[in-house]
Amino acid sequence: MKYSFLIVLATFMSCESIVFEKDLANTYVNNFDVFWNDFDQHYSFFEQKQIDWDAVYNEYKSQVERINSDTEFYDLLEEIILSLEDGHSNLYALGKVAAFDYTTGFPENNPQFAEDYIDNIKIPNASLTYGDIKNSDLGYLRINTFSGNRSNYEAIEAILPWMENKGALIIDVRDNGGGSDLNAAQINSRFASSNEVYRKVKYRRGSAHSDFTDWIESSVNPAEKTFTKPIALLTNRSCYSATEGFIASLKVFDHVSTVGGTTGGGTGNPIFRELPNGWNFRLSNWVVDYTAFGIVEEIGMTPDFVV
Repeated sequence: MKYSFLIVLATFMSCESIVFEKDLANTYVNNFDVFWNDFDQHYSFFEQKQIDWDAVYNEYKSQVERINSDTEFYDLLEEIILSLEDGHSNLYALGKVAAFDYTTGFPENNPQFAEDYIDNIKIPNASLTYGDIKNSDLGYLRINTFSGNRSNYEAIEAILPWMENKGALIIDVRDNGGGSDLNAAQINSRFASSNEVYRKVKYRRGSAHSDFTDWIESSVNPAEKTFTKPIALLTNRSCYSATEGFIASLKVFDHVSTVGGTTGGGTGNPIFRELPNGWNFRLSNWVVDYTAFGIVEEIGMTPDFVV
């Protein structure tokens, strides 16, 4: 997910928690305790990643007591954030963002939107681009993001008549960092051939690291008008969050093949929190099971054809 989209999720934070935290004295020790405790109560991957969170507290608390500047404190929290190897757990402070890079060590597979290959390029909005692959009956649809206004994705309705004349379609979601599942659902329903469950999610609830809600299923359902001819779905390591859910929702269909690189694996559905000093951070709050593929999130989905 892009930060510009995710910041709106801050409205779901507990108001009671925010007021309590701001009433605390603004010391590095108090800020650290709030940071550690919010993760302890809400973070979803302690068990999956075998993280000893008490050991983290014991290791860093004594260091916090010796800190003399905001820069030192930021560096300490950043070190903890990066150790989680979780792209949905971030710190926003001092004009910087502490973020784990999922792409490190993976081959690049970047979008090359070349006019040498595509004719009749149309850009109905900032989210969608489409055109004709030259000298073929193939169509190309690029989805840049799943953030933004729902109307951007409802535009797929007007694109469907163009698709109907194509023998097959290339859908390119490389470098799409995510956004809203609701926006993604406007698109995936147009390529569904039946009602299918493609994932289960459970939210962290309760004080124990093993406390979660029951599993909640997510389904993809065909729209009134659909395109179910062969589809090649282009992916890379920079596909995260709602984009990864979109990919999973299409992988359940036989007419869709994924091509390119392994996805990012970041699907933590984060919640935002605030420290007494006004700094913001977020942390992953759910666990996803892509049952159809026998994998759990934070690993990534290997494409059918690796390129």
